Amino acid sequence: MYELAGVRVERTTEQDGDIIVEATATAAAGRCPACGQVSTLVHSRHVRELRDLPACGRPVRVRLALRRFFCRAPDCPRRTFAEQVPGATAPHRRATVRLEALLTTCCAMLGGEAGARLLGGIGVAVSGDTLLRLLERGEAAVGTPRVLGVDDWAWRRGKRYGSVLVDLAARRPVDLLPERTAAALEHWLKDHPGVEVIVRDRSTEYARGATAGAPDATQVLDRWHVLRNVREVAERVLERHGQDLRRLAVVGQDPGVPSRRRSAPEEARWAAVRRQAAAQHAEIQRLTAEGETISGIARRLSITRTMVRRYRFADAPPERDYARRASKLDPYDPYLRRRWAEGCRNALQLWREIRAQGYPGASRAVSRWVEVRRTVPAPSTPPCRRRAAGAAQGATATARRPSVPQLAWLLVRDPAGLDDAELRLLDQLRAICTAAATAYPLLQGLARMIREHTPTGLDEWLDTAVGCGVPDIASFAEGLRRERDELLAALTLPWSTGPVEGQITRLKLVKRQGYGRCSLATLKRRFLRAA
Repeated sequence: MYELAGVRVERTTEQDGDIIVEATATAAAGRCPACGQVSTLVHSRHVRELRDLPACGRPVRVRLALRRFFCRAPDCPRRTFAEQVPGATAPHRRATVRLEALLTTCCAMLGGEAGARLLGGIGVAVSGDTLLRLLERGEAAVGTPRVLGVDDWAWRRGKRYGSVLVDLAARRPVDLLPERTAAALEHWLKDHPGVEVIVRDRSTEYARGATAGAPDATQVLDRWHVLRNVREVAERVLERHGQDLRRLAVVGQDPGVPSRRRSAPEEARWAAVRRQAAAQHAEIQRLTAEGETISGIARRLSITRTMVRRYRFADAPPERDYARRASKLDPYDPYLRRRWAEGCRNALQLWREIRAQGYPGASRAVSRWVEVRRTVPAPSTPPCRRRAAGAAQGATATARRPSVPQLAWLLVRDPAGLDDAELRLLDQLRAICTAAATAYPLLQGLARMIREHTPTGLDEWLDTAVGCGVPDIASFAEGLRRERDELLAALTLPWSTGPVEGQITRLKLVKRQGYGRCSLATLKRRFLRAA
Protein backbone atom coordinates (compact mmCIF):
# COMPACT_ATOMS: atom_id res chain seq x y z
CA MET A 1 0.00 0.00 0.00
CA TYR A 2 1.50 3.29 -1.12
CA GLU A 3 1.44 6.03 1.54
CA LEU A 4 2.47 9.66 1.46
CA ALA A 5 1.52 12.09 4.23
CA GLY A 6 -0.98 14.79 3.23
CA VAL A 7 -2.25 13.14 0.02
CA ARG A 8 -4.99 10.70 -0.91
CA VAL A 9 -4.14 7.99 -3.43
CA GLU A 10 -6.75 7.72 -6.17
CA ARG A 11 -5.29 4.84 -8.16
CA THR A 12 -2.03 3.09 -9.09
CA THR A 13 -1.03 1.99 -12.61
CA GLU A 14 2.07 0.91 -14.55
CA GLN A 15 3.69 2.62 -17.50
CA ASP A 16 6.97 1.66 -19.22
CA GLY A 17 8.06 -0.29 -16.15
CA ASP A 18 7.40 2.62 -13.77
CA ILE A 19 4.76 2.70 -11.05
CA ILE A 20 2.38 5.64 -11.57
CA VAL A 21 0.54 6.90 -8.49
CA GLU A 22 -2.32 9.36 -9.02
CA ALA A 23 -3.10 11.28 -5.84
CA THR A 24 -4.80 14.43 -4.56
CA ALA A 25 -3.84 16.80 -1.76
CA THR A 26 -6.16 16.51 1.25
CA ALA A 27 -5.69 19.96 2.82
CA ALA A 28 -8.76 22.18 2.95
CA ALA A 29 -6.80 25.41 2.50
CA GLY A 30 -3.38 26.72 1.56
CA ARG A 31 -0.94 29.05 3.31
CA CYS A 32 0.79 31.85 1.43
CA PRO A 33 4.58 31.39 1.58
CA ALA A 34 5.16 35.17 1.51
CA CYS A 35 2.86 36.46 4.24
CA GLY A 36 1.58 33.29 5.91
CA GLN A 37 -2.09 34.13 5.25
CA VAL A 38 -4.43 31.11 5.00
CA SER A 39 -6.61 31.12 1.87
CA THR A 40 -9.46 28.90 0.61
CA LEU A 41 -10.09 30.81 -2.64
CA VAL A 42 -9.04 28.53 -5.48
CA HIS A 43 -7.52 30.21 -8.51
CA SER A 44 -6.92 27.09 -10.64
CA ARG A 45 -5.94 23.43 -10.53
CA HIS A 46 -2.98 21.60 -12.01
CA VAL A 47 -1.23 18.21 -11.92
CA ARG A 48 2.35 18.07 -10.74
CA GLU A 49 4.48 14.98 -11.44
CA LEU A 50 7.05 14.09 -8.82
CA ARG A 51 9.56 11.27 -8.42
CA ASP A 52 9.31 9.35 -5.17
CA LEU A 53 11.15 6.54 -3.41
CA PRO A 54 11.37 3.36 -5.52
CA ALA A 55 9.22 0.35 -4.74
CA CYS A 56 10.86 -3.10 -5.03
CA GLY A 57 13.56 -1.66 -7.29
CA ARG A 58 11.05 0.01 -9.63
CA PRO A 59 10.83 3.80 -10.10
CA VAL A 60 7.75 5.53 -8.67
CA ARG A 61 6.19 8.66 -10.20
CA VAL A 62 3.48 10.55 -8.34
CA ARG A 63 0.94 12.60 -10.33
CA LEU A 64 -0.32 14.91 -7.64
CA ALA A 65 -3.40 17.10 -8.21
CA LEU A 66 -2.78 20.48 -6.58
CA ARG A 67 -4.49 23.87 -6.48
CA ARG A 68 -3.43 27.48 -6.85
CA PHE A 69 -4.95 29.90 -4.33
CA PHE A 70 -5.59 33.64 -4.25
CA CYS A 71 -3.84 35.60 -1.50
CA ARG A 72 -6.20 38.33 -0.22
CA ALA A 73 -3.73 40.03 2.12
CA PRO A 74 -3.66 43.68 1.00
CA ASP A 75 0.09 44.19 1.64
CA CYS A 76 1.30 40.82 0.29
CA PRO A 77 3.45 41.06 -2.87
CA ARG A 78 1.97 37.79 -4.23
CA ARG A 79 -1.45 37.61 -5.85
CA THR A 80 -1.55 33.80 -6.14
CA PHE A 81 0.49 30.90 -4.79
CA ALA A 82 0.76 27.20 -5.51
CA GLU A 83 -0.35 24.66 -2.94
CA GLN A 84 2.40 22.69 -1.16
CA VAL A 85 2.07 19.49 0.83
CA PRO A 86 4.15 19.85 4.03
CA GLY A 87 6.78 17.14 4.26
CA ALA A 88 6.13 15.94 0.71
CA THR A 89 6.66 18.75 -1.80
CA ALA A 90 8.87 21.80 -2.08
CA PRO A 91 8.70 24.72 -4.55
CA HIS A 92 10.35 24.13 -7.95
CA ARG A 93 11.37 20.55 -7.08
CA ARG A 94 10.79 17.49 -9.25
CA ALA A 95 11.20 15.02 -6.41
CA THR A 96 9.48 14.47 -3.10
CA VAL A 97 11.14 15.70 0.05
CA ARG A 98 11.91 12.20 1.24
CA LEU A 99 13.53 11.22 -2.08
CA GLU A 100 15.71 14.34 -1.98
CA ALA A 101 16.72 13.45 1.57
CA LEU A 102 17.81 10.00 0.36
CA LEU A 103 19.75 11.46 -2.57
CA THR A 104 21.50 14.00 -0.36
CA THR A 105 22.45 11.36 2.19
CA CYS A 106 23.87 9.05 -0.49
CA CYS A 107 25.91 11.90 -1.94
CA ALA A 108 27.22 12.89 1.49
CA MET A 109 28.26 9.32 2.27
CA LEU A 110 29.56 8.14 -1.11
CA GLY A 111 30.05 11.15 -3.37
CA GLY A 112 28.51 11.95 -6.74
CA GLU A 113 29.45 9.11 -9.07
CA ALA A 114 29.53 6.35 -6.45
CA GLY A 115 26.19 7.51 -5.06
CA ALA A 116 24.65 7.55 -8.56
CA ARG A 117 25.78 3.95 -9.16
CA LEU A 118 24.27 2.78 -5.87
CA LEU A 119 20.99 4.59 -6.45
CA GLY A 120 20.76 3.21 -9.98
CA GLY A 121 20.85 -0.29 -8.52
CA ILE A 122 17.76 0.37 -6.38
CA GLY A 123 15.68 2.03 -9.11
CA VAL A 124 16.59 5.75 -8.87
CA ALA A 125 18.06 7.12 -12.10
CA VAL A 126 20.21 10.14 -11.23
CA SER A 127 23.56 11.54 -12.33
CA GLY A 128 26.53 12.35 -10.13
CA ASP A 129 26.32 16.05 -11.04
CA THR A 130 22.69 16.16 -9.90
CA LEU A 131 23.64 14.68 -6.54
CA LEU A 132 26.36 17.29 -6.07
CA ARG A 133 23.89 20.07 -6.91
CA LEU A 134 21.48 18.70 -4.31
CA LEU A 135 24.29 18.67 -1.76
CA GLU A 136 25.00 22.34 -2.48
CA ARG A 137 21.40 23.49 -1.88
CA GLY A 138 21.70 23.70 1.87
CA GLU A 139 24.49 24.09 4.37
CA ALA A 140 24.72 21.83 7.39
CA ALA A 141 23.88 23.70 10.58
CA VAL A 142 26.97 24.80 12.52
CA GLY A 143 26.22 25.12 16.21
CA THR A 144 28.33 26.50 19.05
CA PRO A 145 29.63 23.66 21.20
CA ARG A 146 30.36 24.00 24.88
CA VAL A 147 33.48 21.78 24.63
CA LEU A 148 35.46 22.29 21.41
CA GLY A 149 38.23 20.02 20.17
CA VAL A 150 40.61 21.33 17.50
CA ASP A 151 43.35 19.63 15.50
CA ASP A 152 44.91 19.94 12.06
CA TRP A 153 44.27 17.87 8.94
CA ALA A 154 46.39 17.59 5.81
CA TRP A 155 44.86 18.90 2.62
CA ARG A 156 48.22 18.05 1.06
CA ARG A 157 50.70 16.47 3.44
CA GLY A 158 53.67 18.69 4.13
CA LYS A 159 52.25 21.51 1.98
CA ARG A 160 48.81 22.63 3.07
CA TYR A 161 46.88 22.06 6.29
CA GLY A 162 43.49 22.97 7.69
CA SER A 163 41.71 22.66 11.04
CA VAL A 164 38.94 20.34 12.19
CA LEU A 165 36.57 21.59 14.89
CA VAL A 166 34.61 18.94 16.80
CA ASP A 167 31.93 19.13 19.48
CA LEU A 168 33.45 16.77 22.03
CA ALA A 169 30.28 16.52 24.10
CA ALA A 170 28.22 15.37 21.09
CA ARG A 171 31.23 13.81 19.27
CA ARG A 172 30.22 15.52 16.04
CA PRO A 173 32.21 17.82 13.73
CA VAL A 174 30.98 21.40 13.66
CA ASP A 175 33.21 23.03 11.05
CA LEU A 176 36.16 22.64 8.74
CA LEU A 177 38.62 25.53 8.43
CA PRO A 178 40.91 25.93 5.41
CA GLU A 179 43.91 26.95 7.54
CA ARG A 180 45.56 25.94 10.78
CA THR A 181 46.53 29.46 11.75
CA ALA A 182 45.79 31.42 14.89
CA ALA A 183 43.81 33.99 12.91
CA ALA A 184 41.45 31.38 11.43
CA LEU A 185 40.65 29.88 14.85
CA GLU A 186 40.32 33.33 16.43
CA HIS A 187 37.79 34.49 13.83
CA TRP A 188 35.72 31.32 14.21
CA LEU A 189 35.60 31.62 17.99
CA LYS A 190 34.56 35.27 17.77
CA ASP A 191 31.80 34.38 15.30
CA HIS A 192 30.57 31.57 17.61
CA PRO A 193 30.70 32.87 21.18
CA GLY A 194 29.87 30.52 24.00
CA VAL A 195 32.71 27.98 23.90
CA GLU A 196 33.68 27.12 27.48
CA VAL A 197 36.42 24.49 27.02
CA ILE A 198 38.97 24.22 24.18
CA VAL A 199 40.97 20.99 23.87
CA ARG A 200 44.06 21.22 21.68
CA ASP A 201 47.59 19.98 21.14
CA ARG A 202 50.65 22.04 22.09
CA SER A 203 50.62 24.05 18.86
CA THR A 204 51.45 27.70 19.47
CA GLU A 205 49.10 28.72 16.65
CA TYR A 206 46.10 27.11 18.33
CA ALA A 207 47.19 28.49 21.70
CA ARG A 208 47.28 32.07 20.39
CA GLY A 209 44.04 31.66 18.44
CA ALA A 210 42.17 30.21 21.43
CA THR A 211 43.47 32.91 23.77
CA ALA A 212 42.51 35.75 21.41
CA GLY A 213 39.18 34.30 20.26
CA ALA A 214 37.84 32.98 23.57
CA PRO A 215 39.87 34.46 26.43
CA ASP A 216 37.44 33.18 29.09
CA ALA A 217 37.47 29.58 27.84
CA THR A 218 39.45 26.89 29.67
CA GLN A 219 42.22 25.48 27.49
CA VAL A 220 43.10 21.80 27.90
CA LEU A 221 46.18 20.07 26.50
CA ASP A 222 45.61 16.69 24.94
CA ARG A 223 47.26 14.00 27.07
CA TRP A 224 48.25 11.84 24.10
CA HIS A 225 50.11 14.73 22.47
CA VAL A 226 51.93 15.50 25.73
CA LEU A 227 52.91 11.85 26.08
CA ARG A 228 54.18 11.87 22.50
CA ASN A 229 56.26 14.95 23.36
CA VAL A 230 57.72 13.01 26.29
CA ARG A 231 58.82 10.27 23.91
CA GLU A 232 60.26 12.82 21.47
CA VAL A 233 62.26 14.42 24.30
CA ALA A 234 63.62 10.99 25.20
CA GLU A 235 64.72 10.53 21.58
CA ARG A 236 66.52 13.89 21.59
CA VAL A 237 68.30 12.99 24.83
CA LEU A 238 69.56 9.73 23.31
CA GLU A 239 70.51 11.29 19.98
CA ARG A 240 72.85 13.66 21.81
CA HIS A 241 74.80 10.63 23.08
CA GLY A 242 75.10 8.44 20.00
CA GLN A 243 78.63 7.38 20.94
CA ASP A 244 77.35 5.90 24.20
CA LEU A 245 74.59 3.99 22.42
CA ARG A 246 77.13 2.21 20.22
CA ARG A 247 78.46 0.49 23.31
CA LEU A 248 75.15 -1.32 23.83
CA ALA A 249 75.21 -5.07 23.33
CA VAL A 250 73.44 -6.51 20.31
CA VAL A 251 70.04 -7.95 21.29
CA GLY A 252 67.48 -10.13 19.61
CA GLN A 253 69.94 -12.74 18.24
CA ASP A 254 70.60 -16.37 19.08
CA PRO A 255 73.80 -16.95 21.07
CA GLY A 256 76.59 -17.94 18.76
CA VAL A 257 74.58 -17.23 15.62
CA PRO A 258 75.88 -14.40 13.42
CA SER A 259 73.67 -11.74 11.88
CA ARG A 260 72.95 -11.66 8.18
CA ARG A 261 76.23 -11.08 6.38
CA ARG A 262 76.61 -8.24 3.97
CA SER A 263 78.31 -8.77 0.66
CA ALA A 264 81.22 -6.59 -0.42
CA PRO A 265 79.05 -4.35 -2.66
CA GLU A 266 76.52 -3.89 0.17
CA GLU A 267 79.25 -3.00 2.63
CA ALA A 268 80.68 -0.49 0.11
CA ARG A 269 77.28 1.17 -0.25
CA TRP A 270 76.83 1.38 3.53
CA ALA A 271 80.32 2.83 3.89
CA ALA A 272 79.44 5.54 1.36
CA VAL A 273 76.23 6.31 3.30
CA ARG A 274 78.19 6.60 6.55
CA ARG A 275 80.74 8.93 4.95
CA GLN A 276 77.96 11.16 3.59
CA ALA A 277 76.27 11.25 7.01
CA ALA A 278 79.56 12.17 8.70
CA ALA A 279 80.11 14.99 6.20
CA GLN A 280 76.60 16.35 6.73
CA HIS A 281 76.98 16.14 10.50
CA ALA A 282 80.25 18.09 10.35
CA GLU A 283 78.74 20.75 8.06
CA ILE A 284 75.68 21.18 10.27
CA GLN A 285 77.87 21.51 13.35
CA ARG A 286 80.01 24.13 11.58
CA LEU A 287 76.99 26.20 10.48
CA THR A 288 75.52 25.96 13.97
CA ALA A 289 78.73 27.30 15.47
CA GLU A 290 78.51 30.25 13.05
CA GLY A 291 75.03 31.09 14.41
CA GLU A 292 72.91 29.77 11.53
CA THR A 293 69.31 28.85 12.38
CA ILE A 294 67.76 25.45 11.80
CA SER A 295 65.60 26.75 8.94
CA GLY A 296 68.58 28.50 7.39
CA ILE A 297 70.68 25.34 7.49
CA ALA A 298 67.83 23.33 5.98
CA ARG A 299 67.50 25.77 3.06
CA ARG A 300 71.24 25.98 2.56
CA LEU A 301 71.81 22.19 2.48
CA SER A 302 68.45 21.32 0.86
CA ILE A 303 67.44 18.94 3.66
CA THR A 304 64.54 18.84 6.09
CA ARG A 305 64.47 20.74 9.38
CA THR A 306 63.88 17.45 11.19
CA MET A 307 67.18 16.11 9.86
CA VAL A 308 68.98 19.33 10.79
CA ARG A 309 67.57 19.17 14.32
CA ARG A 310 68.67 15.54 14.75
CA TYR A 311 72.21 16.15 13.48
CA ARG A 312 72.55 19.47 15.28
CA PHE A 313 72.06 18.04 18.77
CA ALA A 314 73.79 14.69 18.16
CA ASP A 315 77.39 14.09 19.19
CA ALA A 316 77.88 11.79 16.17
CA PRO A 317 76.02 11.00 12.93
CA PRO A 318 72.96 8.87 13.83
CA GLU A 319 73.30 5.33 12.54
CA ARG A 320 70.58 3.46 10.70
CA ASP A 321 70.73 0.53 13.06
CA TYR A 322 67.44 -1.19 13.67
CA ALA A 323 66.61 -4.15 15.85
CA ARG A 324 65.07 -7.29 14.46
CA ARG A 325 61.29 -7.20 14.07
CA ALA A 326 58.87 -9.95 14.93
CA SER A 327 58.43 -12.59 12.23
CA LYS A 328 55.84 -15.22 11.34
CA LEU A 329 58.67 -17.69 11.75
CA ASP A 330 59.14 -16.96 15.47
CA PRO A 331 56.61 -19.56 16.78
CA TYR A 332 58.44 -22.28 14.83
CA ASP A 333 61.94 -21.20 15.86
CA PRO A 334 62.33 -23.86 18.63
CA TYR A 335 61.42 -26.64 16.19
CA LEU A 336 63.84 -25.32 13.57
CA ARG A 337 66.65 -25.14 16.12
CA ARG A 338 66.03 -28.75 17.14
CA ARG A 339 66.01 -29.97 13.54
CA TRP A 340 69.18 -27.96 12.85
CA ALA A 341 70.88 -29.58 15.84
CA GLU A 342 69.80 -32.98 14.47
CA GLY A 343 71.73 -32.23 11.27
CA CYS A 344 69.00 -31.15 8.84
CA ARG A 345 70.49 -28.48 6.53
CA ASN A 346 67.87 -28.50 3.74
CA ALA A 347 65.87 -25.24 3.88
CA LEU A 348 63.05 -26.54 1.67
CA GLN A 349 62.70 -29.67 3.83
CA LEU A 350 62.48 -27.54 6.96
CA TRP A 351 59.90 -25.31 5.29
CA ARG A 352 57.76 -28.31 4.30
CA GLU A 353 57.84 -29.60 7.87
CA ILE A 354 56.73 -26.36 9.51
CA ARG A 355 54.20 -25.70 6.76
CA ALA A 356 52.55 -28.99 7.77
CA GLN A 357 52.39 -27.53 11.30
CA GLY A 358 50.55 -24.41 10.08
CA TYR A 359 53.30 -21.98 9.02
CA PRO A 360 51.66 -19.52 6.55
CA GLY A 361 54.80 -17.93 5.09
CA ALA A 362 56.93 -18.64 2.05
CA SER A 363 60.09 -20.72 1.91
CA ARG A 364 62.30 -17.65 1.48
CA ALA A 365 62.10 -16.81 5.19
CA VAL A 366 63.31 -20.30 6.11
CA SER A 367 66.11 -19.99 3.55
CA ARG A 368 67.30 -16.78 5.21
CA TRP A 369 67.11 -18.48 8.62
CA VAL A 370 69.32 -21.27 7.32
CA GLU A 371 71.66 -18.89 5.47
CA VAL A 372 72.89 -17.08 8.58
CA ARG A 373 73.58 -20.41 10.34
CA ARG A 374 75.31 -22.23 7.50
CA THR A 375 79.10 -22.31 7.91
CA VAL A 376 79.85 -24.33 4.76
CA PRO A 377 77.97 -24.50 1.43
CA ALA A 378 75.25 -27.13 1.13
CA PRO A 379 76.25 -30.43 -0.55
CA SER A 380 73.89 -29.72 -3.45
CA THR A 381 75.52 -26.34 -4.21
CA PRO A 382 77.09 -26.30 -7.71
CA PRO A 383 80.88 -25.81 -7.80
CA CYS A 384 80.56 -22.38 -9.47
CA ARG A 385 78.28 -21.14 -6.69
CA ARG A 386 80.26 -22.93 -3.97
CA ARG A 387 83.15 -20.49 -4.49
CA ALA A 388 80.79 -17.47 -4.36
CA ALA A 389 79.17 -18.85 -1.22
CA GLY A 390 82.56 -19.26 0.40
CA ALA A 391 83.42 -15.62 -0.39
CA ALA A 392 80.11 -14.52 1.05
CA GLN A 393 80.86 -16.35 4.30
CA GLY A 394 83.84 -14.08 4.75
CA ALA A 395 81.83 -10.89 4.30
CA THR A 396 81.22 -8.58 7.23
CA ALA A 397 78.40 -9.55 9.58
CA THR A 398 75.96 -6.77 10.41
CA ALA A 399 75.40 -6.28 14.14
CA ARG A 400 71.99 -4.75 14.79
CA ARG A 401 71.37 -2.69 17.87
CA PRO A 402 68.10 -1.20 19.09
CA SER A 403 67.15 2.01 17.34
CA VAL A 404 66.82 5.32 19.14
CA PRO A 405 62.97 5.28 19.00
CA GLN A 406 62.93 1.80 20.56
CA LEU A 407 65.29 2.87 23.33
CA ALA A 408 63.23 6.02 23.89
CA TRP A 409 60.11 3.89 24.45
CA LEU A 410 62.01 1.95 27.12
CA LEU A 411 62.50 5.23 28.99
CA VAL A 412 58.81 6.18 28.71
CA ARG A 413 56.91 2.89 29.03
CA ASP A 414 55.66 1.56 32.34
CA PRO A 415 58.36 -0.79 33.74
CA ALA A 416 55.64 -3.24 34.75
CA GLY A 417 54.94 -3.86 31.06
CA LEU A 418 58.55 -4.69 30.10
CA ASP A 419 59.84 -8.23 29.78
CA ASP A 420 63.14 -9.48 31.21
CA ALA A 421 65.16 -8.75 28.06
CA GLU A 422 63.83 -5.18 27.86
CA LEU A 423 64.55 -4.59 31.55
CA ARG A 424 68.14 -5.81 31.09
CA LEU A 425 68.55 -3.50 28.09
CA LEU A 426 67.09 -0.61 30.10
CA ASP A 427 69.54 -1.21 32.94
CA GLN A 428 72.42 -1.39 30.46
CA LEU A 429 71.31 1.86 28.81
CA ARG A 430 71.12 3.68 32.15
CA ALA A 431 74.54 2.38 33.12
CA ILE A 432 76.18 3.45 29.84
CA CYS A 433 74.44 6.82 29.26
CA THR A 434 74.50 9.24 32.21
CA ALA A 435 71.96 11.58 30.59
CA ALA A 436 69.51 8.69 30.11
CA ALA A 437 69.94 7.70 33.77
CA THR A 438 69.18 11.28 34.84
CA ALA A 439 66.22 11.67 32.49
CA TYR A 440 64.62 8.28 33.24
CA PRO A 441 62.96 9.10 36.61
CA LEU A 442 61.76 12.46 35.28
CA LEU A 443 60.24 10.96 32.13
CA GLN A 444 58.64 8.18 34.17
CA GLY A 445 57.21 10.67 36.66
CA LEU A 446 55.49 12.78 34.01
CA ALA A 447 54.29 9.74 32.06
CA ARG A 448 52.81 8.30 35.26
CA MET A 449 50.93 11.55 35.98
CA ILE A 450 49.51 11.52 32.44
CA ARG A 451 48.48 7.87 32.53
CA GLU A 452 46.90 8.09 35.98
CA HIS A 453 45.44 11.62 35.61
CA THR A 454 47.06 12.69 38.88
CA PRO A 455 48.29 16.31 39.07
CA THR A 456 49.88 15.75 42.49
CA GLY A 457 53.52 16.79 42.41
CA LEU A 458 53.34 18.64 39.08
CA ASP A 459 54.99 21.82 40.38
CA GLU A 460 57.75 19.83 42.08
CA TRP A 461 58.35 17.91 38.85
CA LEU A 462 58.64 21.13 36.85
CA ASP A 463 61.17 22.60 39.30
CA THR A 464 63.24 19.40 39.33
CA ALA A 465 63.17 18.99 35.55
CA VAL A 466 64.25 22.59 34.89
CA GLY A 467 67.33 22.17 37.06
CA CYS A 468 68.19 18.56 36.15
CA GLY A 469 71.15 19.50 33.96
CA VAL A 470 69.89 17.69 30.83
CA PRO A 471 69.27 20.45 28.23
CA ASP A 472 66.42 18.73 26.40
CA ILE A 473 64.53 17.90 29.61
CA ALA A 474 65.06 21.41 30.93
CA SER A 475 63.76 23.13 27.78
CA PHE A 476 60.77 20.76 27.67
CA ALA A 477 59.94 21.55 31.29
CA GLU A 478 60.22 25.28 30.61
CA GLY A 479 57.65 24.95 27.83
CA LEU A 480 55.31 22.98 30.09
CA ARG A 481 55.71 25.57 32.84
CA ARG A 482 54.41 28.23 30.45
CA GLU A 483 51.40 25.98 29.81
CA ARG A 484 50.99 24.88 33.43
CA ASP A 485 47.27 25.73 33.65
CA GLU A 486 46.51 23.88 30.41
CA LEU A 487 48.49 20.84 31.56
CA LEU A 488 46.78 20.90 34.96
CA ALA A 489 43.41 20.95 33.21
CA ALA A 490 44.50 17.96 31.11
CA LEU A 491 45.29 16.00 34.27
CA THR A 492 42.00 16.88 36.00
CA LEU A 493 39.39 17.08 33.20
CA PRO A 494 38.20 14.08 31.15
CA TRP A 495 38.41 15.74 27.72
CA SER A 496 40.88 14.77 24.99
CA THR A 497 41.20 15.09 21.22
CA GLY A 498 40.53 11.39 20.66
CA PRO A 499 37.16 12.07 18.95
CA VAL A 500 38.90 14.68 16.78
CA GLU A 501 41.43 12.09 15.58
CA GLY A 502 38.55 9.78 14.69
CA GLN A 503 36.86 12.51 12.65
CA ILE A 504 40.16 13.24 10.87
CA THR A 505 40.34 9.58 9.86
CA ARG A 506 36.82 9.83 8.43
CA LEU A 507 37.74 13.09 6.69
CA LYS A 508 40.66 11.35 4.97
CA LEU A 509 38.24 8.77 3.56
CA VAL A 510 35.86 11.46 2.29
CA LYS A 511 38.75 13.43 0.76
CA ARG A 512 40.21 10.43 -1.03
CA GLN A 513 36.81 9.49 -2.45
CA GLY A 514 37.04 12.75 -4.39
CA TYR A 515 40.34 11.67 -6.01
CA GLY A 516 41.91 14.97 -4.95
CA ARG A 517 39.50 16.98 -7.13
CA CYS A 518 36.95 17.79 -4.41
CA SER A 519 36.76 21.50 -3.55
CA LEU A 520 36.91 22.63 0.05
CA ALA A 521 33.23 23.69 -0.01
CA THR A 522 32.06 20.28 -1.28
CA LEU A 523 34.39 18.47 1.11
CA LYS A 524 33.00 20.47 4.02
CA ARG A 525 29.38 19.73 3.01
CA ARG A 526 30.04 16.01 2.71
CA PHE A 527 32.05 15.87 5.93
CA LEU A 528 29.44 17.69 8.04
CA ARG A 529 26.34 16.13 6.50
CA ALA A 530 27.67 12.57 6.67
CA ALA A 531 28.19 13.03 10.40
